[in-house]
Amino acid sequence: MGIQDPRNRQGLVAIVSVKDAAVVTSGDYQRYFEEAGVRYHHILNPATGKPAREVMQTTVLGASATDADILSTILFVLGPKQGIDFLQEVQDTQAIFITPDKQITMTNQLTKQLEFTGEDGYRITIHKK
Repeated sequence: MGIQDPRNRQGLVAIVSVKDAAVVTSGDYQRYFEEAGVRYHHILNPATGKPAREVMQTTVLGASATDADILSTILFVLGPKQGIDFLQEVQDTQAIFITPDKQITMTNQLTKQLEFTGEDGYRITIHKK
């Protein structure tokens, strides 16, 4: 399954191999508008009431599509560091975070499943979960 480049609709940043798993992505690039050079999207940080800004995209792999959908939004708001920490308590779930500075952070179990395209200046960091 292709992981879309959040700033290039025709591009992929990675391809993930999955079997018997749900894959769900949340991002700031489908439902948004720009005003005065600022992107306003639909995923809000409940602490501020403003759009979450730490990531452009999160992708979650898990056994349940419903759980992966919920988690992808939660992780989008938490960002990579807090999101990886949060996932310590969630079994059989992996995640990929893409930040505005083109950093891809992912849980270490995905290293054998993810093929990075290496396009558009993205870089990868792997975190133990």
